Amino acid sequence: MQGLYRNKRKCWYALYTGQDEEIVTEDGLLTGHYRPIYGNPVEVWVNASTTSGITNNNIAGRVERYDFGIVLDYQYTINPIPDNCPIDEMSVFWMDTVPEINPDGSTDTPFDHIVTRISSAVNHRACQIAKVVRSDGVVV
Repeated sequence: MQGLYRNKRKCWYALYTGQDEEIVTEDGLLTGHYRPIYGNPVEVWVNASTTSGITNNNIAGRVERYDFGIVLDYQYTINPIPDNCPIDEMSVFWMDTVPEINPDGSTDTPFDHIVTRISSAVNHRACQIAKVVRSDGVVV
């Protein structure tokens, strides 16, 4: 039932393709950090919920499940990940903003979520994404 079309929303993801030059401070010092490079955004329809994994069970009362650990460091759960979606833990998402796509397929719109965890079951994969705080296009 989670994969029903009526439960899905449109979002965009981009895959990590490598890293760019090293970030330099205002004083010209090397920081040891590199700017990541991502591919072009790809539109995908997913079931994104804000649930924490706690459900109610009419027979036994409250049931707690910790599918992704006790510490919740994410805002959305995407479950299931579409079969044709090759995302991994280095991917990024545009969930709350719509990226403005350039004629070459790229975007200058900064992403607003990163993947924090991907989990697999027998028949499907699920992931959590967390909102990022950005400063000058760099995840901080």
